[in-house]
Amino acid sequence: VGSYAFSSVYQGLIPNTFRVVVDGDIVSGVPSAWYKHVGTEVVVDREGAGNFICDPSFVERTFHTMARRNLSSHSLVMYRPALRGIARRAEEHAEGDRVGPQKIRPRRASRAFVSVPT
Repeated sequence: VGSYAFSSVYQGLIPNTFRVVVDGDIVSGVPSAWYKHVGTEVVVDREGAGNFICDPSFVERTFHTMARRNLSSHSLVMYRPALRGIARRAEEHAEGDRVGPQKIRPRRASRAFVSVPT
């Protein structure tokens, strides 16, 4: 996050950047005339199951997290388990837990997150 000038320079120097956001983090979705986000948004589940949505569509951003948006999701307490879940899934994948795309299922899927092998 930075000014529009910062964002432009950053994107020019480091074009392939990911911006990780916990599902429901209201602060990361607040529009502003004074700053701009950089990188591709990656929404991770807050339960720590290792599920994520890379570059969510307007529909996913608008309706998926609409009812869950709150200030507590912006806390590091929420980000830690989410990132640990992603790391755990990456380790499982690296250890040979390879599943074909047709067999991928979200873990603890109480919502419509898509689980993608890393």
